[in-house]
Amino acid sequence: MILNSSVVNKEFKRAEQGQQAEALIEELLATDHSSWESHLSFTDESIDPDEVSEDWYPDHDVTLAVDPTSGYGAMRWTGMIDNVLVPFVTYNPNTEPNIDLLRDGGTPHFFPHSAVLPVDDVRMALLEFARTGQRPECVSWQEFDRL
Repeated sequence: MILNSSVVNKEFKRAEQGQQAEALIEELLATDHSSWESHLSFTDESIDPDEVSEDWYPDHDVTLAVDPTSGYGAMRWTGMIDNVLVPFVTYNPNTEPNIDLLRDGGTPHFFPHSAVLPVDDVRMALLEFARTGQRPECVSWQEFDRL
């Protein structure tokens, strides 16, 4: 499996599972997402964005925003459940940090404050995603009505 990432809408990166994926995740967590979000997906083969139709979209996607200075981040997982594309965002049951993290830099729309997690929790979730390709179970999720 290949972990594919669009890093703050500037460059496309891919990594195989294991150390390459871990290094990509660390790079993403250290990247300032104040102007754009990053996206991650898993595929069986490496994807060349120049050779993919604009209509192509994976059946799952992780949207990531991180503020490395504050030490917080948030994730949206979108995937197929019973043949319906369903979005979820992370859920912080303890606190709602007053940190604005971009969910869509083109609009701009922000993650709800209840989705903001300490970066260590985001790291654990991304590492789990890199191992399984599924929505991580090590963090809590809340339904989200906006793709």
